[in-house]
Amino acid sequence: MIVTVIAVAVIGVTLPFTPRARPLGMVPLPASYFVFVALVVPVYLTLVELLKARVLGKIASSSHGERARGSHQIVRRPHVTPPRARRWVH
Repeated sequence: MIVTVIAVAVIGVTLPFTPRARPLGMVPLPASYFVFVALVVPVYLTLVELLKARVLGKIASSSHGERARGSHQIVRRPHVTPPRARRWVH
């Protein structure tokens, strides 16, 4: 699957630089775009990993299935048919 993703990305980046791009209405992207992507993607991935470690750390620190501090408890209520729907329920 990783090979497929990389292959599609390579095709998507190189296709605008080939002769087949003109009939498809494609134009090459400026080099500044690729610089921007090369800077943003590692920063994004780093932030995601830090946040994931923080969230998973809170979950792991809670013992015996207890919820992490600050999370909300789910309250289950008995099922009650709304008054407007009672005439349709047998």
